[in-house]
Amino acid sequence: LASINKLTHDGIHDALGDVRASIAVARLIRNKQPRLFDYLLSLRNKNEVELLVNKNEPVLYTSGRYPNEFEKTTVALKVVAHPEGRGMLMYDLRIEPTEFINLNPAELAARWSARGEDVPYFPVKLLSYNRSPAVAPLSVLDNESITRLKLDKDVIAKNLDKLRASKDFGDNLLATLQIVFPARQPELVIDEQQVDSQLYDGFVNDADRIKMSVVRAAEPSELNDFQKNFSDDRLKSLLPLYKARNFPSSLSTKEQTWWQSFKTKRLLAGGEASLAARYFKRLEELSQPKRLSKEQKYLLNELKLYGKSILPL
Repeated sequence: LASINKLTHDGIHDALGDVRASIAVARLIRNKQPRLFDYLLSLRNKNEVELLVNKNEPVLYTSGRYPNEFEKTTVALKVVAHPEGRGMLMYDLRIEPTEFINLNPAELAARWSARGEDVPYFPVKLLSYNRSPAVAPLSVLDNESITRLKLDKDVIAKNLDKLRASKDFGDNLLATLQIVFPARQPELVIDEQQVDSQLYDGFVNDADRIKMSVVRAAEPSELNDFQKNFSDDRLKSLLPLYKARNFPSSLSTKEQTWWQSFKTKRLLAGGEASLAARYFKRLEELSQPKRLSKEQKYLLNELKLYGKSILPL
């Protein structure tokens, strides 16, 4: 996109270069199509997305999961809500649904999970409310767009009628979800060394979310009072880490001893295979080339100083 629109894109696949190119593309869209830009930006609000999709009417849906030949765009219909409230399972109305309606959950799961170039297209995908999906009402389509996207309104209308007449397809898809994406069982024991990654084991409940906001606004001296208030054991383990990482000077003697022990286990356990050993070894490797610029040498030195600064005493 940057090349076609004569935009600068230095350092392709470098994180910062790609971010700058993305900003340039966004700025171009905003300048050339401000209404489109504002509309798509509004879809950051998941309530706006949910309101549109939940009308049980077909919507125009653009996603990387859809075929290139149709410019990644189709007309889709909500079949059933995700059981955890993450969004909706959408059906691609370009595809005749009879075959899929008649499959049982195990058969649907096999089709959904299949991978490879010759695998038949599976017309169901999850629309996630919180990922700013590009959806719009069908009223945005004009005749030129219908032709460009190769949409056949008669085919879509027939497929829509068949999908709406099916009684068990939604329930079968929910059962299919459990097969394709089985619920991940959270760890029964919270490991303080791994608690950061254990946050992905499940969502934090609303009550604890509110308490998290209170913690962020609290003074360091007040933090110890909140630990017993959380119902989620992960947050109880994270709170002392939050305090130590952000307010190290506020730690008591007992907390300092615990913090040094924590860092010793996290950074030094494993000897030559430890996080710290691998970190400094990698910096040494990067320092070997003779033609390093002054900036590169400066950055490597700063990284060494940073590494030393977080090592346990």
